[in-house]
Amino acid sequence: MTKHIFEDDEMAFGKVDPEWSVDELLDQKCIFYLKDICPPLEIKAETVKKRATEQEQQGVDIWNELGLRRLWTHWIVRMQTFKPYYQAQLQPRIRTIQPDWDMNTLLQAKGCFLLTGVCRVVPITPNQMRYRARTVPNARQTIGVWKDDDLNAYLVDMEHFAAWLYKERLLPIHDEDA
Repeated sequence: MTKHIFEDDEMAFGKVDPEWSVDELLDQKCIFYLKDICPPLEIKAETVKKRATEQEQQGVDIWNELGLRRLWTHWIVRMQTFKPYYQAQLQPRIRTIQPDWDMNTLLQAKGCFLLTGVCRVVPITPNQMRYRARTVPNARQTIGVWKDDDLNAYLVDMEHFAAWLYKERLLPIHDEDA
């Protein structure tokens, strides 16, 4: 009888592909270095390490519960265990627009972004969108823009916003198959 020491996803060490989306990265069945997954997941390694250390001091098995382990001087991440922890505790509420994103990339993104950042990429002014958000009934669901009172800032839900832009024909639709 052979002893089963490692799970299948614990035996593969992965390298982050810069072309992966956040969801593709989170779906990998392998182990990564924490330092490699932080930039694409928009999290800070220091924050993750601090939380893991606090949990460990409380008696939590951070490898089996969080998918994190300190291995000598490095932190490794078991993605299949880390994914639910990331989604529940670490996922940024507001996503960051990456410097290399163009309008097409941004409009296909999922999540919430600061209106001022969106308006740097999309040819609409923040003032126009703030006015719309104040005057359109149910603006968050209708146009994807609203004022978050906790942050005292206007946010954009990109899925609703992109759909509204195309529906209102504020942006041309270029069909790549045509």
